[in-house]
Amino acid sequence: MASAENDTPATPALLLGGADNLVAAARCLVADGIEVVTIAEPSAPGHRVRGVTARPLPGEVTEVALVEWFEANGAEWEGAVLIALSDPAMHFVVHHHDALRARFAPATLDPDVMDAVLDKQRTVELAEQHGIAAPRLWQVDDRADIDLVLDEVVYPVIVKPRHTYELVRRRGRKYLSASNATQLRAQADELFDLPGGFMVSEFIPGPDSLLSSYNAVVADDGTTIVEFTKRVERRFPVNEGPGTLHQMVHLPATVEVGRRFFEALEVRGVANVEFKLDTRDGQLKVIECNHRMTAALPLIHAAGIPLASIVYRQALGDVEPIEVTPDERWYWYPWGDLKAVRSTAGFNPLDWVKVLPRRAVKPYWSMSDLGPTIANSRNKIGGMVARKIGR
Repeated sequence: MASAENDTPATPALLLGGADNLVAAARCLVADGIEVVTIAEPSAPGHRVRGVTARPLPGEVTEVALVEWFEANGAEWEGAVLIALSDPAMHFVVHHHDALRARFAPATLDPDVMDAVLDKQRTVELAEQHGIAAPRLWQVDDRADIDLVLDEVVYPVIVKPRHTYELVRRRGRKYLSASNATQLRAQADELFDLPGGFMVSEFIPGPDSLLSSYNAVVADDGTTIVEFTKRVERRFPVNEGPGTLHQMVHLPATVEVGRRFFEALEVRGVANVEFKLDTRDGQLKVIECNHRMTAALPLIHAAGIPLASIVYRQALGDVEPIEVTPDERWYWYPWGDLKAVRSTAGFNPLDWVKVLPRRAVKPYWSMSDLGPTIANSRNKIGGMVARKIGR
């Protein structure tokens, strides 16, 4: 589609992987008149966004699958902007960055920083090196290290893969937890074969409402193009799963620590860093960093920040700072949030009902674009049937 200013077609955008963020990014860019190509697993709801060119992969989004796709199809899309929306897609961009930059416009500026923040242990280590608070870590390189760790840890602890998606694929979980030495040894035995390895981390106590994140797009010269914060109210499973209720809200303390983290690591491009407030010492502690747009992208767009458009334009050289005051909107996964409310101590159904009048943004939902909602519902029903049959 031609741009509004001239008859030159806009540069296409290739969106790699993703789920909620794939749908939101595709809708935003299509609305800008950009040809959007969705490259994700066959069942991804993003393929059903009105106006996209769907190019499903044969199966899961992996580095190997993306290499094969670009070998077969890359010539057709040379010059396009590449936007990775999942960790496996990020690994693909990191490991093939020079070759991709020679033919495309990746929405990334420093693959070394990207590679560091994909490693959850390295992220925490870098934070500590620059004086930013983080949970205590115990390094585990082989089975002999477990005996040393058992003598040092203070329970409960988290047993967490250095590359989160490796455990998500296997168990549908981001980490395992251990409350005693027996559990820790058993959890470690399960994770020793993960390609990226794992770490043992201190668990920061307290509810999920202590979580907040700093988000920004940073130009190559360190100029902040746009920045904002959000917080989590609930997750499911509690203290582990994806957020079921988020809020866009200005959090000065999170901004201050987030800026220091990004400056210390020399982050360039789009990223967010998540913190949890440790009420024992009053410090915001780094939990993880994502060098991409996350699942909360529908909320960010609804709050008035066209983040996908900003990332797209930055990849093409547009780095003008943007002044925005986001609406304090909520993002809500109704059924997941009902489970979150029910699983908390002192369960009160009113805690769930009172979200209804908050103009909450819901994943996938759009009256003018029902395809992603239908696809997501079909996926969920299919998954439920498969689990029933498998029992």
